[in-house]
Amino acid sequence: MKLYYFETPNGRLPCSVAKHINAPIEYVHTNIVKSQAVSEEFKKLTPVAKVPVLADGERVIWESKAIAAYIAEKCESDLFPKDERLNDIIRWFVWDSEHFSNYAAVLYYEHIIRPVFGKSARDFLVEHSNKQFMHNAQVLDQVLSTQQWIVADQLSIVDFALSRGLIGTELAQIPYHGFKNIVRWLNDLNQLPAVQNPWPSKA
Repeated sequence: MKLYYFETPNGRLPCSVAKHINAPIEYVHTNIVKSQAVSEEFKKLTPVAKVPVLADGERVIWESKAIAAYIAEKCESDLFPKDERLNDIIRWFVWDSEHFSNYAAVLYYEHIIRPVFGKSARDFLVEHSNKQFMHNAQVLDQVLSTQQWIVADQLSIVDFALSRGLIGTELAQIPYHGFKNIVRWLNDLNQLPAVQNPWPSKA
């Protein structure tokens, strides 16, 4: 399996999962911001021209959650169970995309990406995203008040997925610090070496 990645929250997810389960991955560091760094091989893989992308023989997968799920399933990892918890994983993935990480991503873009291009954060978007993120964070915080991990109190790819935009992104100013159960959950995740440092060594 060959994983094209860059050091972003979405790149963090498949890299951390792969590292945690010691998956046999060939990593290809791909900086799509610098178009000259994107190989012709990569451009043929995905219509969206974004990372991460996973190539496994003739099979090509894009979108970070799909990649993480594929890697975990291919390696027969407990991170991606196929019993009744599978529906819970799908539900949390949808909720995350539609609500939780959706607003965290806006804050990441406004506070981290726009300044790279000499632009300031747009106050109306920051205010709206802060409000919506905190509203949705209450849901996750309540779930984590009675269990260590999100799905059936067992570590899964959902924990890696929902935390990807909160760990190592302090400059994004995402307002989760007031939710004690989320903070505890993130601290527990940070005890995992693959979460502390998900990135492969570059040659």
